[in-house]
Order: sequence, then C-alpha cells, then structure tokens
Amino acid sequence: MAKKESEHTTKSKKSATTEQAQTIQQADRRTAQKLLIGILIATVIALSLMLALRYFVNANVTYIGKIEGNSTMRVGEQQRLTLQLGDVEVKEGAQVSWYVENKRVYTGRYSKGRQIAIDIAPMHTGNYNVRVNVGTGYTQVMNVKVKRPLLSVVVPNASCYYGDEQPQVTYSIKGYIDGYGGQCPQGDVAVVSIPHQKVGNYVLEPKGEIVCDGYDVEVITGTLSVLPLPITVHCDRPIVKTYDGTDNISGYQLTLKGVKEGDEVYVNVQSLHFTDKNVGKQKAVDLQRITLEGEDACNYVIDTQNSKLNGTITPKVLDISGMSAQHKNYDGTASAQLDQIGTLNGVIEGDEVALGSIKAKFEDSLYGKDKTVVVSDIRLVGADKDNYTVATSIKVKADVFANYMDFLLRRPNTTTKEAA
Repeated sequence: MAKKESEHTTKSKKSATTEQAQTIQQADRRTAQKLLIGILIATVIALSLMLALRYFVNANVTYIGKIEGNSTMRVGEQQRLTLQLGDVEVKEGAQVSWYVENKRVYTGRYSKGRQIAIDIAPMHTGNYNVRVNVGTGYTQVMNVKVKRPLLSVVVPNASCYYGDEQPQVTYSIKGYIDGYGGQCPQGDVAVVSIPHQKVGNYVLEPKGEIVCDGYDVEVITGTLSVLPLPITVHCDRPIVKTYDGTDNISGYQLTLKGVKEGDEVYVNVQSLHFTDKNVGKQKAVDLQRITLEGEDACNYVIDTQNSKLNGTITPKVLDISGMSAQHKNYDGTASAQLDQIGTLNGVIEGDEVALGSIKAKFEDSLYGKDKTVVVSDIRLVGADKDNYTVATSIKVKADVFANYMDFLLRRPNTTTKEAA
C-alpha cells in the first residue's frame, strides 16, 4: 500500500514540472514575438525617415548637366567620370564632392576652365551609385556597373613551310591583377583542323577551356600560316645558243629539286627565255613563264633567287662577199690596199651592223701573180655589232708586178676570196 502511494506522489511531481516548463516556453514565445514586432516597427520608421530625408534633400537640390564616362567597367580598370555642367554657372571656389555609395571619396574646389572629374578603379564587382555635389545646391548621379576583370588569352601567330614540323606556340595572358582571383596556368596551343598540313592559314587556339577564378576570359586566337615550300629549277645540261636576234631558248629539259617524296609536282615550261637577246655569258634565264603543275603543286613555289638558271649566247659568225685588193708594183713591202671592202652576209633583219675598219697585207713582200692578201682586224660598227663576229679566214688575191711595163700589160685586177 505504501509503495502505491509513493508511486502516485512521484507521478504528481512529474506532471507539475511538465506544466511549469510549458508555461515558461509560452512566455518565451510571447517575448520573442514582441521583440520581432518591435524590430519591424523600428525598421519601418527608419525607412520612412530615410525616404523623408531623401525627399527633403532632393527638394532642395538641382540636378545639373550630365556625368559622362563608361557606366560599365571592370575591376581594376581605371575610368574617368566627368561632370559636364552645360549652361549652369557655378561660383568660383565652390566645393566639389564625389561620393560612391554615399561615401565621400574626393573633395576639391571648383575652378573655371578645369574639369569636374574623378578617376576611379573599382576593386569589387557590383552596382554602385556615384554622386557629385557642386556647391550647396547642385548635384548629379550615375549608376555604374562593375563587372569581373577581363583576362585576355593571346595566341601569337606562327608560320612554317609545307612539310616542316608544326612550331610549338605558347599563349600569353594579359590583364591579371596581383592578389585578385586565382592563377591561370600557361599552356601549349593546339592547331585546329589542318588537313594533311597543306598550304593555307589555320586557327591557333588553346588546348581546352581556359577558366580563371574571379575573371571573365576572352581568347584572341592566332593564325598558323603554312607557306609554300621553295624548290629550285635545274637544267639537264649547260644552256648555250648562237645569237639569232631573239631571247628564245629551245631543246632543254628542266628538273625540280626539293620536292617531298611521294608528292606529284612537275615543271611546265610554257616557253624558256633569256632576259634579253644579246650576246653574253652567265646570262639569267627568265623563270616567270615557268609554272608548277600536279596534284601537290599548290604546296610549292619556285625559288627564283636560288635556282640561278643561266646560259650563254655566242656571237653569230658573218661572211663577207665582194672584197677585192689592188694590184701593185713591187716595192719591197707587204703592204696592200683594198678596192672594195665587200658586203656582210648573214645579218639578221632589223639589226644595225656594218663593216668598219679593216687591215690588209700581202702574205710576203715578194712579187708574183695571184698573191694572197691577208685580211685582219675586221671591225664592226652599229648598235648590234657586239652580237656578231666575222670569219678570220678571209683571203683575197692580187698581183705584185716586177716592173712598170708588166703592170701596164696586165688586165684589170680580178678578185677572188677563199675560206680556209
């Protein structure tokens, strides 16, 4: 019986304790509710006061001119904002104050002729209210949006010749701000879509996406220029021709050196020419009328400087007809005189060349019939004289009489010409 009464007493105490705790919790909730209501009321009152103050301030200021400058900028970029007054007259020495988010960042004095400006370099992203006050009654505002700093990933241009190994290119990063955001790793550059590495221009861009914490990233791609491979032209044998009044070359085969194994390229000679028609040695051959053909011809170009294809034009040998020498009395000398210098045979039509001075003498000083007169030092004259030469084996016949009566009895001199 006593045990049952004890258990009943314990249960009664627990019940009382529970009721007391519930009463305290209810009181705490009512207190918290009152506190929250008080905070809300205070907040409403504060906002109302701020609106009233702004209305009061705005009612007593005049918005003038315009703030000029970029309304969008990036972290770390310095920008200048300038107040243009327009037609408003401001008192000399009036106080000028600039504010960012109602925090004064600059104070100065107005001076006529000087700009009302401020340079700002924001270091945080967000939207900011910029205000300038001039004197006690003028103001203007501007909303500025500050974006994340911009990193420029710059890929340089590169070039190589067809068939060469692609050059290794590394991009650079510009615009990183010390102490701001994360680091961006350097890296190699990949070449995008080079079909068989043919001649042409190809885009160079970084391998994979470039991401830097806290930054916007722009990629400025580069260009890989695959250039035609210079190859040289050669001839199968020395080029030699006799002057014919033209610069034409015929009868020679040209070959190419430097073509990659397996490529189909051959030389097409439309016509082969010296650079001019005149006689000379080591004369340059004009390669402008030589082209490359074949499936892979577009990947090559003729190296005109190193081909050095040249040849020789030799003078044309002319003959002389109608040359005659005078008979003479024996005088103990081999001297001879020409009656007729003759005519040049074989001159190309249109060329200007003629016989100039000629030396002649008998082969000895003795008298006799049909003695040989040796002709030498034949000089040519005219614009094209250097393109010709005259055969040196021309001989003329004449008599050397032993006395004067023999000379009188002889018939007039006859002319013969022999070519040795």
